[in-house]
Amino acid sequence: EVVAQALVAMEDSRFYEHTGVDPRGVLRAAITGYGGASTLTMQLAGSVFLDRTQRTFERKVREAFMAVEIEKYFSKQQIITHYCNLMPFSGGNYGIEAASRDYFRKPSSELEIHEAAALVAVLPRPSDWNPRRRTELVENRRNLVIARMLEEGFITQEQHDGAVAIPLIVADKETGTNLGSYFAEEIRRDLYVRYGEKGLYERGLQVNTTLNPDAQRAAETAVRNGLMRIDQIRGWRGAPSKLEVEDLENQELPSWSGLELVPGTWVKGIVLGVENRSAKIKIADRIYDLDEEGYKWTRRRNASELLARGDVAWFRFGMLDQDQQDSAQE
Repeated sequence: EVVAQALVAMEDSRFYEHTGVDPRGVLRAAITGYGGASTLTMQLAGSVFLDRTQRTFERKVREAFMAVEIEKYFSKQQIITHYCNLMPFSGGNYGIEAASRDYFRKPSSELEIHEAAALVAVLPRPSDWNPRRRTELVENRRNLVIARMLEEGFITQEQHDGAVAIPLIVADKETGTNLGSYFAEEIRRDLYVRYGEKGLYERGLQVNTTLNPDAQRAAETAVRNGLMRIDQIRGWRGAPSKLEVEDLENQELPSWSGLELVPGTWVKGIVLGVENRSAKIKIADRIYDLDEEGYKWTRRRNASELLARGDVAWFRFGMLDQDQQDSAQE
């Protein structure tokens, strides 16, 4: 329910009143800047049946006609459900369920206000507004969604204030478990359109595809390693996010749930303190030392030039001798 409320508040406040096309919504969007000329039903029609890259008047007209037809045959709840199952929610996640489990490690039915609002916030530009890469931008957009929920009467002032006070923290991207995820998601979308939600998830379909797991794994590994080299050549560009709270020692990140630390693992850590040549990093229930060896690739002499208390950054565990002290490599 909270996802539907966030969607309606931000994307189509008159969703339950119009019949697919909303002239008043177009005027409201032009005046206030909230939402757009397309209703949720029009967005769904365009995503499923039309090429969303085309920005023509003819396409918009076809989208409107299709939206009216969809409204004739489906209830508002069904339209919301189809929308949530098919729209891109950034990071290669199509559908709210995939995005919820990817970013927050929970089913969409358990999302809290600030989490649901964050996912809705990326809908206008899912390719660019990735919560992992552009945390501050998405958090600002999330707060705008929460404000719209308040304006539309979906939440109270107390709920609003509590939600915007929570920093946006998303789980790390799982590695090694989503081989060919973009390819698989495209197959899922096609099957969903062909057979519907019940047919897709309850008919026990057996699907054969052209994916070669070994070739796909090799390709993804090569791309990932290449991107890592390019990233290091560009140099250290600062921590991707920061926690503005006093009690950092007791903070937890979603990505720490069930975390297994093995050599080569990349994981987010919270910087608890920084000295000239070292830093204290909290990961899960342990604190690790980041020394000069761990940040020498940045070509910076002091850790204090790179990190500050409260920063949330990525760290990679290296190979350790049996008698070596636990340490993290940034």
